[in-house]
Order: sequence, then structure tokens, then C-alpha cells
Amino acid sequence: MVVLGLIWLTNLYNFMDGIDGIAAGEAISVLLGAGLILFLKGETNTALLTWLAIFPVAGFLYWNWPPAKLFMGDSCSTFLGLTFGILALITATQGKMSIWTWVILLGAFIVDATWTLVTRIVTGQDWRAPHRSHVYQKLSPSKAQHKKTSILYASTTTLWLLPIGFYVEMTESTPFFYLLTFIPLTIVAYKLRAGQNAQ
Repeated sequence: MVVLGLIWLTNLYNFMDGIDGIAAGEAISVLLGAGLILFLKGETNTALLTWLAIFPVAGFLYWNWPPAKLFMGDSCSTFLGLTFGILALITATQGKMSIWTWVILLGAFIVDATWTLVTRIVTGQDWRAPHRSHVYQKLSPSKAQHKKTSILYASTTTLWLLPIGFYVEMTESTPFFYLLTFIPLTIVAYKLRAGQNAQ
């Protein structure tokens, strides 16, 4: 199960790297949030290491911010996805932060990529073929919307998912809070017909 989770996280981050600024912006938001939760739990050293990982991503984002002059590509996006998976495993096995808190923080990417892929499979599409039916692609049909969409994803992580992740981490809450995270995101994916090409 762990191996499958790592494989999926690695690939979904690659799937989500499709417009200027979105993958790097999301990475910074997740790292900031995870570091803050770790810091407030007293895991100062791990928090600082998590925050240090922001600097190379921020350096890249400077050039990748819309309109981008530099692009991430498969090797970088898959590396980021795998890095998040490894960080989640390390902090979970050391009892510093639950793996489910990482799942919450990465919820916007997880729901978008998972819903889109499952929809494409269920509707009989060639799920391996290139497409433009992710939620973020529906929100940014042209380059003019890239900045707005990238900010929306980063803001969702910071303002919606981080508070839920913090509460769940500090209180060891029931699965209700996982539903609180994913139901609104899933509704958005459904309403925007993610995974379905425009008719």
C-alpha cells in the first residue's frame, strides 16, 4: 500500500504540472503548512528542514511564475511528488506528524488528479493520452488565467486545508474532518466536469 501511495503521489504531481506556477506554488504552500504544524508541535528541527526545502522551489518559481520563462518538466515534478511522499513517511514513522495530515495538505492536487483519472477510465477514454480536462485546466483555458488558477490552488491549501490539517493533527480527530477536506473539492471537480472533454 505504501509503495502504491508513493507511485501515485509521484505521478499525480506530474499530472498537475500543466500550467505556469501551479506545481511550485503548491509545493511552497504545502511545505510552509507542514513546517508550521511541525513547529507548533515542538518539532523545531524538522520544521526548519521542511522550510529550508522551500528555498530551491521558490528560486524556481521566480522563473516559472506566469508568464513562465522556465518550465519544470517531468523529472522535477515527479521528484517533488516523491519528496512529499518520503517526507510524509519519515515524519509519520518518527511520530512527528501523521501521514493523513500530509494527505490533507495535498488535498487539492490529490482530488483533482484522482477524480480526473478515475473519470477518464470509467468513461472509457484512453487515460494515457494527453488531455486538458483537469480541474486546473478547466479553470485556465488560456495562459491569461494561469496566474489566477495557481494563486487559487495555493490559497486553498493555505486558507482551507492547512487549518483542517492542523486541527486534525493536534486533536487526532475523527474521519469527519477528512470528509470536510475532500467533499467540497470533489464537488468542484464534479461541477467542472473534470476528466470529461468539452462537448
